Amino acid sequence: MTRNNMPIGMPWLTDFGDVTRDDFGITHKKLQDEFDSCIHWHDYVEIELVVSGRGINVFNGVEYQLTEGDVYVASHFDCHRVINTDKLELIDINASFGFLDKEMIDYLSTTGGILCHLTPEKYNFIRTMAESLFDDMSKNTPFSKFSAKTTIHDIIINIIKNSDIKVEPMPQHIQVITSYVNRNFNTDLSLETLASNFNMSSNYLGKLFKKHMNMSYNDYLNTVRIKYACHMISSSRIGIKEIAFSSGYSSTEYFHTVFKKHTGFTPTQYRAQQHKLQSMK
Repeated sequence: MTRNNMPIGMPWLTDFGDVTRDDFGITHKKLQDEFDSCIHWHDYVEIELVVSGRGINVFNGVEYQLTEGDVYVASHFDCHRVINTDKLELIDINASFGFLDKEMIDYLSTTGGILCHLTPEKYNFIRTMAESLFDDMSKNTPFSKFSAKTTIHDIIINIIKNSDIKVEPMPQHIQVITSYVNRNFNTDLSLETLASNFNMSSNYLGKLFKKHMNMSYNDYLNTVRIKYACHMISSSRIGIKEIAFSSGYSSTEYFHTVFKKHTGFTPTQYRAQQHKLQSMK
């Protein structure tokens, strides 16, 4: 399962640890102060349980408050942004589409994101399942994958049954356009060029982005590009200048400016920080 679309910004700290397989995983994470994931999406299904603290989840352009007892499910077409406002701690479960049953994928693909605030009893029931999932995955027994699949399905079904907030799905034409941007971000993809490709006026397309993505087109494009740049900087030894060009920037100076705006670091500082974190594992 690829994770090139993970959020950028300050890294999170793990608590009881994380266990990851090729097509599913679980992590318990404490977010650093002022953590802001920036708007992002996934090529897998993500489930998150708020363990403690407070935060904000901007889900498909709508802002929701996060507190202990909240849980949510985000599918592949849900754009969201997580902001830590007060010691936010999360349990994160992810599963690829190939791992989940077709019936579950079909359901999640026709609905928007799912959020709910649970009673302590219902929340503890789901959290117990999540901790059981972690234990099964840690043991890696012959039937641990089957057990994990069953548990993840049960968690999602329980969240669906208890959901009290319906997140409107992203309109299909916006899904198509953002998917195109996500695949072609490293080309000369101006608003005018993109609008022409979809037979729209640039003014109309710009308004669509502002309405549905809660940001301008240029901000969205830069977010996608910087996300890719962060991945390349932290996972390779390719030079910063080459990464800037491969991310879609023709000017390294502008790349440095945008990168620091989005992450709080220069590209060189970000690489040093990531290497330090990796050496501590």
